[in-house]
Amino acid sequence: MTAHDIAVFDNVLVDPMVYRNEALAHPFETHLAGGESWKGMAVCQSSGFVDWLTDTRPNVTFTLSLLRQSPKGQHEPNFVHTDGTMGDWTAILYLSTDPELNDGTCFWRHRNTGAVESVLADSTPSEQDAWRDSAQWELWHRVEAQFNRAVIFPARYFHSRAIYDNYGTGPSARLVQVVFGTTEKAS
Repeated sequence: MTAHDIAVFDNVLVDPMVYRNEALAHPFETHLAGGESWKGMAVCQSSGFVDWLTDTRPNVTFTLSLLRQSPKGQHEPNFVHTDGTMGDWTAILYLSTDPELNDGTCFWRHRNTGAVESVLADSTPSEQDAWRDSAQWELWHRVEAQFNRAVIFPARYFHSRAIYDNYGTGPSARLVQVVFGTTEKAS
């Protein structure tokens, strides 16, 4: 299934429950980046998803792999955003065994410009202000969360988690792995 370079893959990992349990064993902490506090983050030590990505997208170098645990009510710095400063591609692996209804990833179009991705090398304060104003955005595509499903998309696409307030607590909190990659340039 694809829409505007968004690719969805099911049954990604051979033993996803073992992988999920390894993910939950990571220490989830708050990290400061770009002047924002990012809660529930852990650098992923397991290579299974990155190995799968490398086999699936051999022309992409995957550079950073993070786990994200997001319990109900956890404040997030930005709802709509891009990952353009992180690389060319974003990959998300859904690791919640029983995701809440409507969980997933939403892709947004800016109402005034029609843009579905940022053209900026780095987001500007005015673009970040727009991210925080829901009236400026309309949904154009949504990928439903499903355990052991992955979605890969251009990092500059405007996107968000599907449930604003997150969900669950402890092991039942929303759990994803996010990996960023850069396209290898032909020599």
